[in-house]
Amino acid sequence: MIVGAKAAIKHKRGEAGAHATGFTWVMIACVVAGSGLALAFISLVVDPL
Repeated sequence: MIVGAKAAIKHKRGEAGAHATGFTWVMIACVVAGSGLALAFISLVVDPL
């Protein structure tokens, strides 16, 4: 939400392309979290407690 708010403020100022790095970091974090969740799920299915 913070990145989105910063992007809205920069868009209003006319700095439309300046917020792309913020969204890039958010997408990287989503990929890392999603892959970690997938690995945890697979390890739980393969070797249950």
